[in-house]
Amino acid sequence: MLSPVTSYEELSKALNTLLLQGVVINALPNREALEQEIRRGSLYQQQISEGLLLIRRRETLDRLTFLIKKGQSLPLWEPERNTVVELPFRNALGAMEEIEAAFLATGFREILSRLRLSRKGTEDVSFPQGAVRLCEDAQAACRLLCESFSPITGCLPEEGELAELAKQGKLLSLPGGILHYESSGKTTELRHLAVAPTHRRQGLGALLVGAYLNQQGEKLSRVWTAVENLPARRLYEHFGYAADGWQSHVLYYSKESKEERP
Repeated sequence: MLSPVTSYEELSKALNTLLLQGVVINALPNREALEQEIRRGSLYQQQISEGLLLIRRRETLDRLTFLIKKGQSLPLWEPERNTVVELPFRNALGAMEEIEAAFLATGFREILSRLRLSRKGTEDVSFPQGAVRLCEDAQAACRLLCESFSPITGCLPEEGELAELAKQGKLLSLPGGILHYESSGKTTELRHLAVAPTHRRQGLGALLVGAYLNQQGEKLSRVWTAVENLPARRLYEHFGYAADGWQSHVLYYSKESKEERP
């Protein structure tokens, strides 16, 4: 049964204990992100003999992070709500294969296959960026992102999160386009790039990426994109990104579909 996480310190102890034992893990948010979830009351956990399940609750679905002890298999687990989980792997599924099979047997289905591109940092970065500026309208940013990405992937920030990202200077915009990135230490990740249909084929995506790299280009930069999204891949490759061997499968569990089954 899920229980709310109320203390980062207690959660950290449990995580460290599992990590020392050796686990298969899909993705663990950093401390800052976890503490934000705890303050919002949106982080839940379920301790199981095989490890730990973490749930980040959103308005319409849950995002799942798992830590499964090596040599153990994922138990037969049925989510309480619509749930999305991403399974990252390098070159081949490996340890994720059995876990993916367990999710599929539970009723999850694959909705997206992604790959990661990386770009080495360079000291001298200067790209055209046109009228790109820091975004101040979180509502408009949220609307454009929701129009550009499927909500069932579970990766979209909510409007409140976007407002905080805007304060941190992690949203870049120009009329008809938005770029969201995260940065930590010597690494940065381009999280979302969206251009409205009425503004496409005008070079706005390139201007946004150029502005982002002008700010963060000295760092190692990463970006995930759908395998079949060839235009996005060509854009990133133009700026020096290249596939680094990491891929992922995004799985989705629908309570509605489950209830409709005979």
